[in-house]
Amino acid sequence: NDPELASLLIQRSSTQNSGDGTDIDALPYEAIKSALETCLKTSDAKSAESILESMEKLDDKYPMQAKEKLYSLLLLCHAKDGNAVAAWHDLSTMVERDMNPGDDLFGAVLHALIIDGRQEEADNLFQSMEKKKNGIKIFPGALSFDAMLLGRIRSHSWDEAIT
Repeated sequence: NDPELASLLIQRSSTQNSGDGTDIDALPYEAIKSALETCLKTSDAKSAESILESMEKLDDKYPMQAKEKLYSLLLLCHAKDGNAVAAWHDLSTMVERDMNPGDDLFGAVLHALIIDGRQEEADNLFQSMEKKKNGIKIFPGALSFDAMLLGRIRSHSWDEAIT
């Protein structure tokens, strides 16, 4: 399928040498972004992981804003695929690398955790959003509150849902 083919091509390109012993230039950002967007559309998290692993070999070739977008696409693939643990790991990686995931990504991870029955982990993540990380505060927005409300409704925690 298309994501697997893109993953294979990017993987080969990232390890290929130019013949004179020097590494090839970075793959075009738009090509990697397009491949990850296709993975997201087709819920192909495995190919998305492979693409990002290949990109990591060329990590210094991309500006932070480009890396942030590519990591966010991987996170969304994992969340859409129902892999809450991987989505949470992606979010943690982004925060550790001083990327600025917004409420949309926190909301996606919270939703994945809730659907996976991980209410306590979702609660911890939600509470951590208001703590400063490297001087940056993430305030829960509508997506995060929606995910938490869903969790309370699913667990029949009516009192907590309205407070």
